[in-house]
Amino acid sequence: MHFNSVLISCFLFASAVLAGPLQSQQLDLLGRSSHTRTTDCAPQIFGGAFLEQNNGTFNYIHGIFPVPNVTSPAASESFVTVAIAMDGTDSCPGGVYFQVGVSFHARCKGTTEIQAQYEWGPDSAQNLTLPISVGDWIELTLITFNETTGHVFIAIFGSPGLSDDSPVQSSHPLCGKSAGWVVKSIVKHGGQTTIADFETVTFTGASAGKRGQELQGPLGASTVGFHSPKGNVSTTINDNNSLSISYLQKG
Repeated sequence: MHFNSVLISCFLFASAVLAGPLQSQQLDLLGRSSHTRTTDCAPQIFGGAFLEQNNGTFNYIHGIFPVPNVTSPAASESFVTVAIAMDGTDSCPGGVYFQVGVSFHARCKGTTEIQAQYEWGPDSAQNLTLPISVGDWIELTLITFNETTGHVFIAIFGSPGLSDDSPVQSSHPLCGKSAGWVVKSIVKHGGQTTIADFETVTFTGASAGKRGQELQGPLGASTVGFHSPKGNVSTTINDNNSLSISYLQKG
C-alpha cells in the first residue's frame, strides 16, 4: 500500500454542509498500513484510526464513545463529527462511503446542537431522531449486507428504547475495503469551518471485519493528527479495543 501525500496532507476527508443543520456530504477514509500522519494544513479529518485491506474485507464496524462537551474555541461557529465509517478511499471507485455518527454545531454564544445522522455518500446525510446529551454513551454499529444495502444502529448505551435502527439502501456500491473511527470537520458553504474543541473522544469496543468471523481491533491501524495555530489533535491507540482522539487548545 502507498501514501498519496497530497491527499493525506490536505484532503483526508471531504464533507459539505447542505441544506439543513449538520448535514455533511462526503467522508474520504484513507486507511493505510500502520503509520501516524500529522499535518499542518487544514484537513477535513482531525484525528482517527483506519484499517484498510482487500475489497470485501469489511461488512461490520462497531464503536462506543461518551459524548464530549464540544465548545467553540473562537468567537465563531465551529463544527465536529464523531463517526465510524466504511470506505471512501481513493482506491474505491467514486469515493463511495458509508458512515454513522454524531455531529456537533458549537455556537459562539455557548450553545451546542447535537445531531445523530448516517450517510451513504455521495448522497447527503440523513438525520436520526435521538435525544443525545453530553455525557451519554453512544453505541454505533454499521453493517452492510452487500455492496448497496446495509443497516445502521445508534443507541444511548444503557438506556433501553433510546435507539435508532435504520435500513439503508444506495445505488452507489461500496468496496468493503476500509474501516475507521474518526473525529472530522465539516466544510460549510465551500469553506473550511473552525475546529471545535471536543476535548477527548475515546472509542471503546472498537472492532471491524466480517460478521460471524474474527474481528479486528485498532492495533496496527493508521492514525492521523493535526496541528493548527489554535490547537493540536492527536490519536492514540490504547489497546486492541480502544483508541483516543484528543484536542489540546493553544493559549
